[in-house]
Amino acid sequence: MRPRRKRCAPPDSRRTRHRTRSGTTWEQQAYVKASNTGGNDNFGLRLALSADGHLLGVGVPYEDSKAKGINGNQADNSSEDSGAVYLFKL
Repeated sequence: MRPRRKRCAPPDSRRTRHRTRSGTTWEQQAYVKASNTGGNDNFGLRLALSADGHLLGVGVPYEDSKAKGINGNQADNSSEDSGAVYLFKL
């Protein structure tokens, strides 16, 4: 068994917001959250937005789920720090 890494989770590690800027003002466009929230998963540590701005990929490097593919068993947390990517249509 490998040693656990120290996790420095951001204070808001279970959700993220998509905002746009107009001049000096930021406006919230979307609020997204994991379907199986878990502390210290680092939800939103990495983000990617499609060129047209309608698809958001959210990286979760410390997700423990062993779910495979779409709609897998998210309750199976037997694969420590395996990571995941969530896709959201904006």
